[in-house]
Amino acid sequence: MPVNTAALKTFAPAMRRQLLEAVGRKLDLLLHSQTPDTLSTYAKQIAELREQESDNRDQLLERSAYRTMEPYAFGLLISRLLQRIREESWQALIRDAAPILSSDQQETAFALACQLIHCDREVVAMEHQFLSELAAELKLSDDRAQLIQEVCELLNRDFAGEPAG
Repeated sequence: MPVNTAALKTFAPAMRRQLLEAVGRKLDLLLHSQTPDTLSTYAKQIAELREQESDNRDQLLERSAYRTMEPYAFGLLISRLLQRIREESWQALIRDAAPILSSDQQETAFALACQLIHCDREVVAMEHQFLSELAAELKLSDDRAQLIQEVCELLNRDFAGEPAG
């Protein structure tokens, strides 16, 4: 049975909006309720959420929404991202994502890419090139990008054949 991609193209964004609206309503309820739990037990966590909300509510909703996303919906999201990479480029995707991310999140994204590349303990020329381009797209300084790469290399070093020291 063929998949109706036209229906998916309208369904997925509508579901995403509904998901973000539902998460927003839950967040508002949590942040503005005055129950014993919210006033004492979870006061610290709620204060952190209030601070994050005042910094960037949209980003908080996005982050919260995807944590509870059903596997099928998450699969659709990943499929759309992969399609966009095929149709445009990974660089275009990064250019759109980078301004939304804080500098810490950009460094974390770069570190995750480094970790994935270094996990097989062999970094080939194409992977070095990718990391250089990714660091440039994220506007990381050369020193910071190099430090992150060195840390990932150390974390993935195979000590089995090396003398203790």
